[in-house]
Amino acid sequence: MIFRIEPERITKQMLLEYHPAEEYMSFYLGIVPDKGLHCNPLRVDKRPTASFYRNKGGELIFKDFQTGFHGNFVDVVMEKFKVDYHKGLRIIANDFGIIKRPSLDKNERAIEYDGSKVDDKGETIIQCEVKEFTKAELKWWNSFGISESTLKHFNVFSVKNLFLNGSYLCSSSPGNPIYGYYFGKEDGRELWKIYFPFKLQFRFLLNTNKLQGAKQLPKSGDIVVVTKSMKDVMTLYELGIPAVAPQAESVIINTNQYNALKKRFKHVIVNGDWDRAGQHFMIESRRRFQCVCLSFTDKCKDAKDISDYVKKFGMDAAKQLIEQVQYQLEAGLLNYHLRYAELAA
Repeated sequence: MIFRIEPERITKQMLLEYHPAEEYMSFYLGIVPDKGLHCNPLRVDKRPTASFYRNKGGELIFKDFQTGFHGNFVDVVMEKFKVDYHKGLRIIANDFGIIKRPSLDKNERAIEYDGSKVDDKGETIIQCEVKEFTKAELKWWNSFGISESTLKHFNVFSVKNLFLNGSYLCSSSPGNPIYGYYFGKEDGRELWKIYFPFKLQFRFLLNTNKLQGAKQLPKSGDIVVVTKSMKDVMTLYELGIPAVAPQAESVIINTNQYNALKKRFKHVIVNGDWDRAGQHFMIESRRRFQCVCLSFTDKCKDAKDISDYVKKFGMDAAKQLIEQVQYQLEAGLLNYHLRYAELAA
């Protein structure tokens, strides 16, 4: 048997030299890749909850906002046929005649590819129908020391219905609330970060990279904390400490942002969780800026951050913790890693 290409030499990049990712996606999914919402053909899906987008590397991704599945055309084949990566590559190459494998059945094209392309310049449009916070929602926020007035101060809303790129995406329910962090408008487009607190896989949807809490900072002060979530920003605000947070813990603030904070505040402290992501967040920040970094010790597993600390030990204990941190900082006793739980011991 003569192969056009040896099966073991098949790669994703090689497949893309024969056909665009949109053609592979349409072949296996049976939908035309575009910026709209679709029912996910990989599962029983009666409501459009999936869409296509290009990631930062320009790769076409299919994402199901309901289940959290996201992947390129090879991932789609792996998910559809429940195979590993290398078998997925062989299936695609065989279906498109790049190789011939008698042991593989040839799959039929779901639809004819019409040549459409997903424009990577398109901006994600998020729209929210908001409602009043329920008593249960306010109780949940208050467990972290966050009051309704603070939620309003930071433009946090309870979302009733959520729309993505002009199409309905989902609604909140008592068991699955949705919260929206609003960052204003840019070129007429609303900027949101959507928070699904009780989901395990897909917890955030956003169309902005703005620094969380930046608009609410005072003009100047003694301390500002760079933490990893809006929830921690608001808890620290309730404790009298101004704070900001990047849109993800994997994102380190840039030099311009750090220098702007340094001009306005005497001390800039970076606060991450005591886990791999939090450690990277602090180590990389320390490497770039030679700043003080603080985290909870791993001995306090139920209180990995300041909001969880308040939930576990209460606001009074958290205030004592902050006071000790402030004292140690002013006394010049803080080094790279001095952990909150050690100070609280």
